[in-house]
Amino acid sequence: MGSKLEDQYIEAKAAAKLYAETETDLVKLKIAKTATRYIGKMAALILIVLLGLLSCLMLLMALGFALGEVLQNNSLGFLCSAGVGIFITLLAALVLRKILNRSIVQRIIKELYDAS
Repeated sequence: MGSKLEDQYIEAKAAAKLYAETETDLVKLKIAKTATRYIGKMAALILIVLLGLLSCLMLLMALGFALGEVLQNNSLGFLCSAGVGIFITLLAALVLRKILNRSIVQRIIKELYDAS
């Protein structure tokens, strides 16, 4: 009877060890999944922002040349173009900060409630 109890103890200990290892692996996989998702989103966002900035730079250069021909002074055309760029940047900074903060807070709340 003693050996049967010892066998059950050894079997239970092995099962507990296997369970703990499996749970550890599961936690690692969940962390890897979450990290990969956020890194992918961040990489895509950075790429989109860089392409958007490059496009805006090209548009502002074109505007500078166009205004330079209209005003018959390239320097003044590029100065006006830079003013437009600064205005758009300030407007975007003011508006986007509120929009992004709101969406980030909502996403975090959603993640917390979905995780529970």
